[in-house]
Amino acid sequence: SFQNFGCFFYCNFYTLLYTVSLNNRIFLLNPEDIDYVEAYDGKSQVYVRGSCYQSPFSMDELENRLHRFGFYRCHRSYLVNMQRVTQIVKWTRNSYSLKLINYEDSMIPLSKLKIQEMKTIYQF
Repeated sequence: SFQNFGCFFYCNFYTLLYTVSLNNRIFLLNPEDIDYVEAYDGKSQVYVRGSCYQSPFSMDELENRLHRFGFYRCHRSYLVNMQRVTQIVKWTRNSYSLKLINYEDSMIPLSKLKIQEMKTIYQF
C-alpha cells in the first residue's frame, strides 16, 4: 500500500532531498535517484528503482521542483529523469516513446507537442 510523501527540505550540504514514507519507515531520496513520475487517477506516483511511492504534490509542483535535476515533462502525465532514458523509440511517423534503465517492459509516452522540443534539445 502507498504512503504519502513528506516534503522537500535542504540538508547541510544544500542538496535537495525528498522524504518519503512507506510502511511506517521514512526514506530520504536524492532527486537523481528518482526514475520518473506518473500522474495516475489524480495522484502523482514517484518511481525509484522499481518501487512506487505516492506523492501529495501535483505534477506541476514536482516539475518545478525537479526540473533543475534534469527532469523533463514529456507528457501531461509523465515527468522523466532524462539521465535514466536509454532510447527514444519511434513507433510511427509522429509517435515516440522513451525507454528507461531498469524498466525493460515499460515505455514512457512522448506527447506529440513535446516531440519537436525534444528533437531540438537532443538533435535526433
